[in-house]
Amino acid sequence: MEGVVVVKRWKRRSTLALAGLAATSILTTAGTAVAASPSTLVETVPSAPSNAVTRQPASSLSTVVPGPVAGTLQAGLDSIVKAGSFGAVAEVTDSFLGSWRGASGVADRTTGTPADPADHVRIGSVTKPFVATVLRQLVGEGKVSLTETVGKYLGSPVPNADTITVKMLLDHTSGTAEVQDSMPGYATSWQQGFTSSQLLGYVKNAPARSAPGAKYEYSNTNYLLLALRIEKVTGQRYDQVIKDRIITPLGLSGTSIPFSPGVTSPALHAYVTLGDQLTDVTAENPTRRHGFGQVVSTTKDVNTFFTALLSGKLLDGAELAAMKTTIRATSANPESLVGLGIFRRTLYCGVTVWGHTGQVGGYETVSYHAENLQRHVTFVSTTNTSAPADARWKFLETAFCGLPQAATGNSAAGAGSYSRGYHLSHVFTRTSSGTLLQLRRYDGTWYPANFGRAMTGQPAVVSGGGNDLRIFYRGTNKHLWQALIASNTTTYTDTGITIASSPAAYSSGPGAYQIFAEGPTSDDLLRIYPSGSAWKSQNLSGSVNSNLAAISTGPGYGHVYYRNGNGKLGQAYLSGGVWHNRELPFTIASSPSVTSPGSGHVEVYARGVAGTLYQVSYDDGTWSGKNLGTVIASNPAVYATSPTSVAVFARTAAGTLVSTTRTGSTWTTKNLGGSISGSPTAYSNGPADGNVYAPSKDGTKMMRAYRSGSTWVWQTVATL
Repeated sequence: MEGVVVVKRWKRRSTLALAGLAATSILTTAGTAVAASPSTLVETVPSAPSNAVTRQPASSLSTVVPGPVAGTLQAGLDSIVKAGSFGAVAEVTDSFLGSWRGASGVADRTTGTPADPADHVRIGSVTKPFVATVLRQLVGEGKVSLTETVGKYLGSPVPNADTITVKMLLDHTSGTAEVQDSMPGYATSWQQGFTSSQLLGYVKNAPARSAPGAKYEYSNTNYLLLALRIEKVTGQRYDQVIKDRIITPLGLSGTSIPFSPGVTSPALHAYVTLGDQLTDVTAENPTRRHGFGQVVSTTKDVNTFFTALLSGKLLDGAELAAMKTTIRATSANPESLVGLGIFRRTLYCGVTVWGHTGQVGGYETVSYHAENLQRHVTFVSTTNTSAPADARWKFLETAFCGLPQAATGNSAAGAGSYSRGYHLSHVFTRTSSGTLLQLRRYDGTWYPANFGRAMTGQPAVVSGGGNDLRIFYRGTNKHLWQALIASNTTTYTDTGITIASSPAAYSSGPGAYQIFAEGPTSDDLLRIYPSGSAWKSQNLSGSVNSNLAAISTGPGYGHVYYRNGNGKLGQAYLSGGVWHNRELPFTIASSPSVTSPGSGHVEVYARGVAGTLYQVSYDDGTWSGKNLGTVIASNPAVYATSPTSVAVFARTAAGTLVSTTRTGSTWTTKNLGGSISGSPTAYSNGPADGNVYAPSKDGTKMMRAYRSGSTWVWQTVATL
């Protein structure tokens, strides 16, 4: 058993100049089976502006992601407008890929002013996570209890008040009536002001929809009551508490909770058909939505809020974990789970996201965030019909599932795996009998499947967007084969191209796959790529003498690292449409692994000639080498979780797993135990996550070490 290659969804950003290469994404896989080594492909202000705003086309002020990615996102936003929305604004950010802010349609139908990414909007029920966050903070401070009842602090504002708990309000299981169902009709009251007492009066005697705690039934009344609980315990109006605890600390300059009509300028105007008249309702009086839909914000601010919330900056670990405790919403999509103020969804491609949606007075807001914290998507459109609903959902899926995938961390060897977050991952490797094996993990359970395809060496895995996976491997006829998994169907293709090693691969977008391997008649580096329905190859020369580590640096860019015949670090890179090959002045004694933890920065790791972990780094035009001193006996595996955090893993001579991690400028080495053979592969789903795979010491099992808090836990995944 020679190892594993792990492919992880998302981990990159905008541009990275590397002596002729620009890097936006990393994919890593394995190459020649010299030693047992896995690898990894990873998937992630003061007052409001004045009316004097110079508007520019969104494309001129919003894009730092690669052009094709921006084009895909802009087309998706345009489709929302084509489907019937008046205007739409969005922000998509990825901690490595970069950020994109876009707009489509008009902000004001009267003046024809184009929509702008910086426009302010009402975010409706996305107000609720703000309220829930403050509630969780107060629970953590011991000022509120989840088990206390509404009756305890508000008397009897709704039926069953002495039974309904704070937790039931948070997850919509209280059974309370919907306050908006009893209010005066919107057509006659949208400009009317309401007090919280008036709103309570509409539900005081309204029959409960279900028994407290019996089932999930969404009700805005729940968050009206929670806002009043905040006010009761703090002695301040809830908007001031949110401002003090969230808006000001996070610098959310475009966010406010108004109690007077209108939306901060520049505003994306909203329109609702009242009677037979399409009416501009931007000046709606927001007091009708006290606590449950009152926030005005921008897509940028909403992304900033959720990034802080889900990364633990607003809640401690225990409170955030409690907030993410879910129940299934029986009346909703079965892939949707309800937390305490936020929702969890699993998209068709397997990506798990957390967030909320909002619908209020002509505004439709969608805000979801990858569980691994790599990607954040918020967009708002204005419409008076339900026609654009499909286009909105498609935009969300495109943003998370339809863009080029990237990776961080790899080791140059062996098998392949692909992770789509904490809940879904795939590991591909070769069994002891020489067949392709898939190990699929869903919500903590592993499901092995032997594909029965005879192969030599180990596979490489990529995804170019959507729900497809492409596994490349060397068949027993010495040809490069592709196994394409799409829509639960696997299709096998013999490319007809002969190779002499296990492949490495990357994807820079749908259909843009590059595969690398040692050529059949020499040590030259071979590039293999699809051309229509055919496969072609190019000899890049290079004198390959190790496994390969391949990186996609965005559309039109890419590079490959290997140990060459002189024992030096070799680099092949694509620049200006032309591939180049060169030798870098660093001596290494193993296959390399590579990651790019920050813009303008690349780090390559290998075992040095002294038998210790050696780092080669590129930073703003300069290459440098450093001996990190950790004694290792295998090819290393690496992942980065931020520009200042990197983790490298390798096997020791005793067969244990050793980690060498960097936080800031400080390196720490730790023996993680275990009993493994070959070389490991590693990936991370986020700052507090880590996964390492390697064969057991006797080569009969696939072992996994995963991070649980500050400790590492070992697990036997499957028999090989």
